[in-house]
Amino acid sequence: MATDENTIKEDSGLPDPAVAPQGMKESDSEDTKSSPSPSTGKTKKKRDASTLRKAPQAPKRFKSSYICFFMAKQQEIKDELGQAATVSEFKTHTVSVFHVQQV
Repeated sequence: MATDENTIKEDSGLPDPAVAPQGMKESDSEDTKSSPSPSTGKTKKKRDASTLRKAPQAPKRFKSSYICFFMAKQQEIKDELGQAATVSEFKTHTVSVFHVQQV
């Protein structure tokens, strides 16, 4: 059998991987393999096997001491600061009151 660069290997039926296709440099063939196809668009993100799904009947997570404090004092702090208070002012005041009561 003659050995030509474009011949198919006799035993595997596949073209020789060391030979680049006609009209294409060897470096060009490597670049096209790694670049994504523009026609495919966005790829779906696969769910990681370590991600756990919560059962619908499972209890909710416990409330922290800050959350319990905030739920109890929210209206009182809103009245104290007034309607013109920004979210950051409200948050800062709530945290400072929480820290004063903890000590």
